[in-house]
Amino acid sequence: MASSTPSTDTSTASKAPDTSNMVATARDDTSITSKVRSQIQADAKLKPMNIKVDTKDGTVTLSGTVSSQDMKEQAHQIAASTPGVANVVDNLSVKNAG
Repeated sequence: MASSTPSTDTSTASKAPDTSNMVATARDDTSITSKVRSQIQADAKLKPMNIKVDTKDGTVTLSGTVSSQDMKEQAHQIAASTPGVANVVDNLSVKNAG
C-alpha cells in the first residue's frame, strides 16, 4: 500500500506545471496578439481599419470591418504567418461599397 501513496503525491505534483503552462500560454497569447497588431498597423492599407485581434491558445480571432476582400485576405495572411499562431478565425466583414 505504501506504493499507492507516492503515486497520489505524483499526480498532485503534476498539477502545478499545468498552472504554469496556463500562465505561459496566456503570456504567449498576449505576445502573439501584440505581434499581429503591430504587423497590421505596419501595413499602410490596414492601419486605418478598425481590426480587433484576440488570441486564445494560439488561435487568433480577427474581427471588425475592412474596405475590401483584398484587405480581409491581407489581414488573415498577416495573422497566419505570425510565429506562434496555430489557427486564424476570420470574423472580419467587408464594408459594402454602395
